[in-house]
Formats: sequence, C-alpha cells, structure tokens
Amino acid sequence: MASIYANATVTIVAAQGETADFGLRGIKGVSSPRRLADEIHTLHDGTQILSYGDGWFSQLIPTKYAHRAWTFQEYLFSRRKIMFKNDSVYWKCEGATWEEEIAQIHYPRLELGMGPASNMSTMLLPRKQRLLQPIPSLNDYARLVYAFNAKELTYPEDLPYTFAGMATMLSRSFVGGIICGLPAMFFDVALLWGSHEACMKRRVPLAVQDEAVDILPSWSWMGWQGRIDADAWRSGNDCFLQALGEAQTHTVPTVVWFVRESVETDLIKVESTWCKHRTQIEEYGAKDAVPPGWSRHRIPLRDLVRGDYDLLNHPDGRPWAYRHESCRKPDIDEFALHENFAFPIPLASDDPEEQLVAPKIFTPLLSGCTERTWLYLGQRGPERSVEDAETHAWHRIPGPFSVVDADGAWAGILQSNFEGICDMEPRGQRIELVALSRGWCWEDVEEDEDELDGADDGSLGGGRSRSGSRSSSRAGRGDGGANKKKPIEEWDYEQRPRNGEEKYEWYNVLWIERRKGTAYRKSVGRVERSAWERQRKDSTFLKLA
Repeated sequence: MASIYANATVTIVAAQGETADFGLRGIKGVSSPRRLADEIHTLHDGTQILSYGDGWFSQLIPTKYAHRAWTFQEYLFSRRKIMFKNDSVYWKCEGATWEEEIAQIHYPRLELGMGPASNMSTMLLPRKQRLLQPIPSLNDYARLVYAFNAKELTYPEDLPYTFAGMATMLSRSFVGGIICGLPAMFFDVALLWGSHEACMKRRVPLAVQDEAVDILPSWSWMGWQGRIDADAWRSGNDCFLQALGEAQTHTVPTVVWFVRESVETDLIKVESTWCKHRTQIEEYGAKDAVPPGWSRHRIPLRDLVRGDYDLLNHPDGRPWAYRHESCRKPDIDEFALHENFAFPIPLASDDPEEQLVAPKIFTPLLSGCTERTWLYLGQRGPERSVEDAETHAWHRIPGPFSVVDADGAWAGILQSNFEGICDMEPRGQRIELVALSRGWCWEDVEEDEDELDGADDGSLGGGRSRSGSRSSSRAGRGDGGANKKKPIEEWDYEQRPRNGEEKYEWYNVLWIERRKGTAYRKSVGRVERSAWERQRKDSTFLKLA
C-alpha cells in the first residue's frame, strides 16, 4: 500500500467521522450538507476579519483518522492530499498547505514537530524525503516508530501487515531490509529499544494457538503498545562525525543473530553491517581503497587540536573523515559544513549485485549464541520525566531497577516500565540476564595544558586525552558540564564505578523469562562491564519469541 500512495497523483483523505462509512460532506444530491461555521467580524474602518476556527492540522489531531494505524502510511507516503475534515477541504503537499478560506499557507517546519499545532505528538512524522534518502537515518526511523506504535488496531495481530508497506519502502535505504520492525543493518543497536510509557503493554492477538509464533515477538517493539524510548539507538549514529558533547554512545556487537518464521523453517542470518568499516578501521587502520561512492578527506588540524569531534581510534595515526557522493557539496570549502562520516556504511545503492538477501519482514523467532548469568533486583531508582504520549505534557514514569550481585554490590540497571514488572516490588528476586552486545562512552577527561599550547588559533577549545585518541572540550558545557545531556540514564548514580578510566563500559542485556523452552523479553538494561565479567556465566543458544 505504501508504494500505491507514494505513486498516486493525489490521495483523497476522508478524515471526518468515526468510521470509514461517514463519507464526504457537501456533495450536492449525494451526501449531507456541510456545516462550515465561519464568523465575520467587521472593524470600525470597515475591514472584515474572517474567523473559521483552528487550522487544518489542529482539527486533524482529535480524529479517529489520526489515531488509526492503517491510515498512518496513507498520510506519510501520499505526495499530495485532498483532505476532508470538519466540513471543510484542505490541500496538503510537500510545498504548501491550502485551506478554503486562506490560500497557500506554508508550514515548512510543521512535520518537524515545531509547527503551530498543539498535541503534535499524535501525528509527529519525519519527512518522507529523509526516510528514503540513500543514507539511512536511524533518527528519522525512530521518530517514525515512535509515532506509529501509539496507533490503534482493532486486531493487534494485524500490526506486521499494517507496517509491511512502510518496511518495504524503507528497505531501499536500509541494507538487509526491516525485520519485525528493526532495521537489519542496525540490528544490534535496534534491539536496545525501551519504553517511554508509564507501563508499556504487550500486544496480544485476539486468537492464540501457538504462543511462540502467534504472539507478536517480545524482542521487537511490534510486540508492545506505546511510545518507544530510542535513546540507545543514538549509538547507531556513530558513523557520523559527531561533535563532542552530543552524549554519543557506542555499541560493539558480540552476538551473531538468526531469525526464522517457525521452528520448522531454516535459520536466516541477520547481517548487522552498520559498523563493518568501523571495526576494520579500528583494527587495521584506514585503507587507501574506499567503498564505491565514498571519498576520504583529511580532518583539518585545527579541528583535531581543538577537540571538536568524537573520533575513532586510528592505529595508523591521524584520523580521516569520509563523504558519500549523494551528500556532495562541491561549492563549499568549510569542512564542518559537509556531511562528514567517521567511517563509511554499507548502502543499498552501492552495488545491486552484492546486495544481501533480506529476510522476510515478519520472522518472529530470534536466535543467537550468547552468555547468560543470574543477578538480583535491587531498589527502584528515581522517577524520570518524559512527554505524555497523547497530551504532549510532561509526566513521571517509574525509574529503573538497580541490578546487584550476590554480595549486594551495584552492577547496573533495568527499565521497570513494562507490563508485568511495572508494579513489582523488588525484594532481591533472582533474575536471568542475557548479553546482547557491549557498549561504552567517554568519561570526562581533564584537558592537558600542554596540548592547549598547540592550538593554532589560540582558542581554549580543549586538548587531547591521555590516550591521544580523543579530545575533550569544556566549551559549551556550562557549570562544568552540569547541563550536559547524560549519555545513559545511570550516569549520575553514586554507585556507578568511576575508576579513572577514559571509557565507561557496559554490557547491554535483556531480562528474560522462559516458558516451554522459549525465552521472552521482560526488560532491557545495562550491566557495568567488570561487574558482568566477574559473574559465573554460561554459554546459551538463546531462542527468543
């Protein structure tokens, strides 16, 4: 359906009424008349002002149309829309919005969530053009999922089919396609989604014969209803040459994942490829040969000394930046104004003959060989504030559980706002955790005064860290970094180890429960690396449904 909407000359949207049978008002001799309430106010000088209520977008928000999952892709992919709502007609395209009483209203920032409408969260969408660019955007994909997963479905089991058209379209940008709502090329990162709801509910089909297959997968957001927390997906953006201070985290794959439709079908390997070139550069250094369509560029020495960027470790010396031809800006000389990458990423447009075989969109069984251990639930952490899913207001949601070892020592955290554990009182329950991947971010490192003397512009930008591979800057932090965005939720916890190392490292983990030999996700979290590695662990071939 997504391709039908995308290729249509124009889409007629019947957004008024509670059902699809409401029809289009105002067609003489066919449908009921319109009741368009206009008020005309005459000023003392004879000027007349027309008052006709809120604009089209505000009037669209409370409709059933705006809350239905099946209409989501219609709104997202249609290039031009004639919209019938509130007994009025609107025109919406990429260039303008027209209303009956006012011609050519431009809302260029509307779909970025910065327009005039209140309650924008209900229809918050990334721009379609960015989703279908050659360079895949995990940020925009997260915004798409964030909006889509709050929609309503009469039959929860319809969700994979409702999303299938969008997944097919997005496979043009994401190498390997979309697997149960998670981009294959970012699979290790995408598994780390969390909840932005006070208590995220499981989606349970109306008819269940085989629980492991019929119930939507617990390891994907598709199996849960509500707004996702995609903060952990920021680590998939480390391909971009990031400015310091952007709370960048990094994910290191440790598991080879496989999916399949049922226990009778063959395993299909998930090709999580986003960091392939990063790993090669960190282990062997930058090669002269770059993938087709990419070019390599020296980072200006001034930027390196100032410490403007979060850089990879380059064993062969000074790091490089990379650019793709689809982002080329030939008339711009300033380095920072280009779309610079820390390393190349595989693109669907690179070489059609070498494209990976994308698994089927809905393969609910996930398997992989990983490590597991048992830890214990500690106390619940402080609440945090997030934006309400519907009212756009701030509200409080439960803080994460602390995870402790057998001696009571703090080890990490697990999100506590999922159905089945929202109301749980932690009393030292023994829980099974499995490793998904490793993660890390930089600790704050004091500047080296000797390095500051080397800045060619005399600025106090910040010198290199002790390893010489990363720079740290106080510029823009304010109050010594008090207002800096936390890279992870437990960043300010007193219990979090601070050993004077440059990096804080952890394992990304799932809390699972087992039923009839199959594992189901209960929550997601992080365990500090040394705490995990101290535990007695088993290797396990994990089967998740």
